[in-house]
Amino acid sequence: MNRLTPPRPRAPRSVLWAALGLISAALVSGAPPHAQALPSAQPPVKVPEPAVRISLGVPLSRVIVSATGAFRVLDRMSHDPVAKETFQGEEIILVTDRLPGKEIKTVFRVQVASLQDPQKADRLRTRLNSRLREPVDVQPFPDRRTYRVRVGEKSTRPEASALAERVRREAGDLVDEVWIINEPLPTDGSETLRLVDEEYVDTLLEPTGVWIVPASSSGRIVVEGREYRGLVEVFLGRAGQLTVVNHLPLEEYLRGVVPNELGPSQYPAMEALKAQAIAARTYVIRNLGQFGNDGYDICDSQRCQVYKGYLSEHSMTDKAIRRTRGEVITYEGTPINAMYTAVCGGHTEDGTLVFPEEKGPYLRGVACYPELEDARNGVWALSTRRLAAGGSDPASGQAYRAAVLHVLGMLPEEAPDPLWLGTAAGTREIRSWTFRALRLIGKRPGRHDFKTAPIATRAELARYWVQVLSWQERVDRLLSEQDVHGLLAYDDAEQIPPAERPAVAYLMREGWYRPRGDGRLWPQAVPTRGEVMSSLYEILDRYDSLGLDSARVLGRRGRSLELRVNRENERRNLARAPYFFRRTDSQILPAAELSLRVGDRVRIHSGRNGIDMLVLEDPLWGVSDDRFHPDLLWETRLERTEAERRVRKRVPNIGRLIDLLPLEYGASQRVARLKVVGSRSSAILVGFRIRMALGLKEDLFVMDRQYDKDGNVSVFVFSGKGWGHGVGMCQVGAYGMALRGKTYREILAHYYSGAEVTAAYAGRM
Repeated sequence: MNRLTPPRPRAPRSVLWAALGLISAALVSGAPPHAQALPSAQPPVKVPEPAVRISLGVPLSRVIVSATGAFRVLDRMSHDPVAKETFQGEEIILVTDRLPGKEIKTVFRVQVASLQDPQKADRLRTRLNSRLREPVDVQPFPDRRTYRVRVGEKSTRPEASALAERVRREAGDLVDEVWIINEPLPTDGSETLRLVDEEYVDTLLEPTGVWIVPASSSGRIVVEGREYRGLVEVFLGRAGQLTVVNHLPLEEYLRGVVPNELGPSQYPAMEALKAQAIAARTYVIRNLGQFGNDGYDICDSQRCQVYKGYLSEHSMTDKAIRRTRGEVITYEGTPINAMYTAVCGGHTEDGTLVFPEEKGPYLRGVACYPELEDARNGVWALSTRRLAAGGSDPASGQAYRAAVLHVLGMLPEEAPDPLWLGTAAGTREIRSWTFRALRLIGKRPGRHDFKTAPIATRAELARYWVQVLSWQERVDRLLSEQDVHGLLAYDDAEQIPPAERPAVAYLMREGWYRPRGDGRLWPQAVPTRGEVMSSLYEILDRYDSLGLDSARVLGRRGRSLELRVNRENERRNLARAPYFFRRTDSQILPAAELSLRVGDRVRIHSGRNGIDMLVLEDPLWGVSDDRFHPDLLWETRLERTEAERRVRKRVPNIGRLIDLLPLEYGASQRVARLKVVGSRSSAILVGFRIRMALGLKEDLFVMDRQYDKDGNVSVFVFSGKGWGHGVGMCQVGAYGMALRGKTYREILAHYYSGAEVTAAYAGRM
């Protein structure tokens, strides 16, 4: 993997913050004249620097606000109390006169370019206006620090589609893209803002808005049921909608971001969480002021960074934030645009192929795999002298279940042998095994004549399980006579005595009583040890008493394994002759040897002499560092009509969708350019817009087609890897690297080529 670059002289704090100011000012100063900023307001309480303003996703018309203690509502400009001095233990509603559900007026435009240089955008605006005689708008787009050139102001999508065709026809040589968007129109400013308290007292507020301030330093504001540190600002946005902004110190903001971007419960690796903390800190620092015209710095959704406030905070991510306080990622002394993606599918992509405006040399596609030496050293071969007899299902499944019951002390050592499992079970041993199982699950035996009632048939065994588990009430109340009749619709069901029919039917529904290989119930057959054993296993599993721990392999030392068990790191020795199994898809097969890697998921049972059973979950998704995400691999089927419907939202007037043709691939094998072929016209989709237009999880996919009888495509099948845009740090890949022992600096150096970690500021949280 890439190492950190040789250390450069670190830029002093003043230089970093000066560079940061230039980043923000470059966009704001270049905003077109119509994009006037909302009136700014000073907080009534000083928020320690560096501070951040986060727009909270709330309803457009009304928002419910309260606090964990007393709070004050202050006029946004004068800081005078509103309605009353203090609100104590009550909710208020801030509401506009926009009726709930009423749509904000929108306009349809045709986007033709996304440029980083505002002068170039303005020159293109002038040329398009002259050629098309249509209004042309240049708007700053804070998420990507670009200026988007948009043509026309149409009230309906069909009108915009006609304009898009005209743009292609008359100005195709000037534009990079043709993309229909709709956006809210600024209002005339006639909306009002009101406060309604719990006594339904309605107070008209100044249109500039209010501050919500906790009465004590430990208090938190509650917005729509979610708690937030710091202050909350409420005002009307340019489209007349409610805008709610949380003001708080940057380090406290990160406490509500990092656990939502890389969950510490699912990915408990401190070095990965440190890397995530630094990436999130760098991202927000780089983007401070980017939404300045709208009155905030950053949003709280995946469009920016996911922020969920106080109740989402976690002690592990708090520690990661504290240990990296003030550290950011810089390139040539300037904070980078630290993009990151959830799951990269084994390789990240060059930023420019996904987002053409992202030209930072640090956003270069890299492999998300261990280096060759690390890969060789990270595999450990284990062997055992004990080999449970195998075979195809159900025999192998029975061998596994019998081995579990053996290590639990319920069955003899020979239990996994197919010959033993196929032997008829006697009443005495059934009862003996049952009492051991009941002791393990902590359950008293139900009423049964244990002295005289034999268990000679499969039907009698079913009745025995119901009685000994005290399940008769379940059968009587949860199973109707019609259910019994329907469940027992087999040729030999008439052989079941009436008293045993409900028990057999109920256990069939539970999956404990199964037909034999010929599809018959065989209710009068003698139960085998394997059938009894399988039921005992199901009983223990039902009552969570199998004694198996789920664990993650972290390393090996001789005959001991380093494991992550129940959120704790432990070292456990291997017994002299443990059972080994491997789970492959739906089968659990016995094994004499296993190859373990860092990060492999296993299930283990530990006895007095150490681990006496180990089940390896086969790494069917490969060995990349991001293999730990459940949605690493995915498949999406789209009927042609559905694909056409999705594409038409972005690419108008294509007519009937005929085909989708990948034209170019990136280093990661992501589709970089896709041709949309229609009966009326064709269009090229680039990078991130491919994913957006088709509604896919990633651009890393291969495509299959199904055809109708006339030879036309009827279904598109997309089979892909990864989830997200694929640029920058792979979040789950960072976790995989941390499991392999990499530090947060090594992780960040790997994913952000040529960048380095720099201390932008210091202090305590």
